[in-house]
Amino acid sequence: MYSVPSVTWQQLPCEQPASCMSGCRTANNDNCVCQQMREALDRYAGLFAKLLTPQVSLWGMRWGEPYHVDFVTRSRTASYFTLLPISNRLISGTAVVPNYETCTLEPTYNTLTFRDLDLDIWAQSFMSAFDDFLALMTNGAPTSFDDTVYQRLVTLKETLAKVLATGVAPVFAMQSDGDLSAARDQFEQHVQTSFSNAYLHASIVQIPAAVSTPVPLRAESSVPRFIGTLMEFGYTHSHGNRCVLGHQAGPQFTTMSMLEVPMPRREFPHQPSLLSQRAKLSHEARVQASACTALQWSYEAQVELPAHGAQDQLWVRLAYNKPIDEPLQDCDSTDIGDHQEMFAALASFNVAWPVLWPQMQALQQEASERHADGPAKQRVTTALLNQFEHVIQAWANWRWPTCATVPRASTAPPPADQASALYVLDFACASNGRKTLRLFAQSSQVEAGCGLSKMGWPTINGQHPCGVAFAGEVAALNNDSCWYVAQYDDQALSTMDEPTFKFVWANIDIGTYQSACSTWWIVRNANLEGSAGARTNSALVYQSPASAFSAPVVPNIILPSRQFACDGNLFTAIELALTPFANASRARPRECCLSIAMGLRSQITAPSAAALDAWCEVPILLVDNVSIANGDSETIADNAHSFATLVEQLADGFMQWFNHTTPSSQSAMLKLDVTLYFNLNEVWLPIASAPELLISIPADGTLSRRGAGSYA
Repeated sequence: MYSVPSVTWQQLPCEQPASCMSGCRTANNDNCVCQQMREALDRYAGLFAKLLTPQVSLWGMRWGEPYHVDFVTRSRTASYFTLLPISNRLISGTAVVPNYETCTLEPTYNTLTFRDLDLDIWAQSFMSAFDDFLALMTNGAPTSFDDTVYQRLVTLKETLAKVLATGVAPVFAMQSDGDLSAARDQFEQHVQTSFSNAYLHASIVQIPAAVSTPVPLRAESSVPRFIGTLMEFGYTHSHGNRCVLGHQAGPQFTTMSMLEVPMPRREFPHQPSLLSQRAKLSHEARVQASACTALQWSYEAQVELPAHGAQDQLWVRLAYNKPIDEPLQDCDSTDIGDHQEMFAALASFNVAWPVLWPQMQALQQEASERHADGPAKQRVTTALLNQFEHVIQAWANWRWPTCATVPRASTAPPPADQASALYVLDFACASNGRKTLRLFAQSSQVEAGCGLSKMGWPTINGQHPCGVAFAGEVAALNNDSCWYVAQYDDQALSTMDEPTFKFVWANIDIGTYQSACSTWWIVRNANLEGSAGARTNSALVYQSPASAFSAPVVPNIILPSRQFACDGNLFTAIELALTPFANASRARPRECCLSIAMGLRSQITAPSAAALDAWCEVPILLVDNVSIANGDSETIADNAHSFATLVEQLADGFMQWFNHTTPSSQSAMLKLDVTLYFNLNEVWLPIASAPELLISIPADGTLSRRGAGSYA
C-alpha cells in the first residue's frame, strides 16, 4: 500500500493569524509566533502545513480546545493516477541498430530481429542511463564542454519530463473526479529529480478533504492544508479511506493517516506452466437401466502458476471437439502497431548502451583526452546525446499526438467456436486473508437470459464450488453480461509460492463432446476494484502469453460388465443395453459410429471332479460402422439407421441363428461387445466401449419379439 501522509515541519518564516496565539506581544511578532509553535510541537498529535512561501501561514494541530484542525475525508472519494506503460502487450519486430567502433565511435548499422519484448523494460534501462548521464554532467563532468552541450541536455531533460507527464492517466477508466492536470504537473516536477525512480514507482493520489479550524483567520490567510509523501508499495482494494493516527517518530515528524491504494503492477505476468491433461471416466457414470443415461467422462488439467499477486487472474478457455491438427489460437498479440518508432529508438539505444557506458565512465577523467587512440570527450558526449535525443524524440512523436486517447486492450482471446467455455479464477480474496478463490464462468446467452443449466463448474484441488450466484456484467472481465461466480476454499494457497491447481470438469456428455483441450493465460490489473468496482484503465491491463496443450485429449471409457434381464422380450433387452451408446451416436451421426459384435456365451458343465465349470463363447454377427439417425436431414450419414431399426435387425439376426443352431439355453447369455468411435480429423478413435453387456436367455429358450410372437 501507499502510506500517505507523513508530514515534516520546517523552521521557515511564518506569520501569526489573528487570535492564533496569545501571550507574546513583542515588536517582532512573526518570530514570536514561530518560537511558540516550535516550543509546543511535542504537544501536537499532528501537523498540517502548506508548502511555505512568504506570507503563507503555518498551521499546527494539537490536542485540546480551541487550537485544533478538523481533517475529514469521505469513503471512496480518492482519485488515483499513474503513468501508463508504453505497451501492455509483448512486441516483436525488426530494427536498425548501431555498431560502434570502440576507438573512434564511428557507427555501422545492422538489422536485428527481436521477439516478445517488454518495451517498458527497455524504457527503464533508458531512464537509468539518462539519470547517470545527468549526474555526470551536472556534478562530475569536465568543464571543457561548450554551452551548447549543456543547453541541449537541459532541453532533453525538460522535454522528457513533459512527455512522461503526458502519459499520466486515471487508474480507473470511468474516474470522473480528481484533477488530471494537477496530477500531471506534480508528476512532471517529481520525475525531474529521478527519472528512473519516478518511471517505476511514482503515482498520484488525490484525496478530497474538508479542512477547517475554529480559529478566526485573517482575510489574507490561506485555508490550512497538509503535505505528505507516498511510501511502502503494496496492494489492497480501496473500499474507503482509513485514516489512523500513526506512531509519532519525533516532534518534527508525525504520520497523520494510512491510505490503502489500489495501484497496478506495471510488469508482465509469467505464463502458467502446463503439467498434464487427461480424459477419464466420471465416477458417477454407469450403464444403468434407463433410457436417459448418457455416457459421461471427465476432463482434468493441471497447471502451475508462477509468482502472482492479488491483481492477477487466471483465465482458461476450455474447447471441445477440437481437431488434433487445428492450429492453436494465440491469446497474445505481438503486432507492433503504432510503436514502430519507439521500438526502433529503444532497440538502437539498448544495443548501443553497452558500448557507450564505459566511454561515459571515462568522461570523469579530468584530462581533455582519454588516451592517444581513444575518442575525444566531445565525440563520446555527442554519441550519447544523439542516442538520448533519438529516444526522447520518438517518445514525443508517439505520445503527444495520441495523448487524448487510451489504447483499448482486450482481456480475452479472439472469439472461439460455440463448443467452448471461458473461466476466470480471481485471486483478490485469497490475498486479503479470506483464503477463498472466486471463479467466474461465462454462460451462453439464450432468449430467456443466461443459460446457467449448460454450465459446468470444475472442482479445483478437490474443492467443490459453493455459493453460485449471478454476477451479470463484470467490469473486470469483459462486456458480456452473462457471468456467474462461485466461491472455493483454498487454505493452502497463501503458503505456496508457485501453487499447483488441478481443474476437473466432470460428467461431460460423450454424445455432445468427444474431445477437450484448454488454453491458459494470466491477466494482470483487470480487477483492482473487485467484481463490483470500476473498470481498470485498459492500458494498464497486462496479459501473459498463452499456454496451450499441444493436442486435445479424447476419452477412452471402458464400462464395467453389466447383465440385463430378458424375461423373454429380446427387443427390449437389447434396446436397454444399447441406449447410452445410441444416444451418444445420435447426437453427432456424421462424426460418431458404432461397432457391435454379438455372440452367445453358454456354460459347459464340468465333470464332477472338476472344481470349476467352463464357458463357451460363439460369435454370431458383427455390425460395423453404423450411425444412429437423429431425424435431422442435414446430419444424416450414409450409414445411419434409426435406433428401432437397428435393434430389430440385431434381434432378428440373433433369433435366426438361435433357431437354426438350437444351442443349449441352460445358463446361456447373449453377449454384446459395443464400441463408440469418433472421427477426429479423419482418424476414427475409440472413445467408449462396453466389452461385456450380457442379456440372460430364459432356461426354456423361449424368446419373444416386442412381447408379441414367439421364436421358440
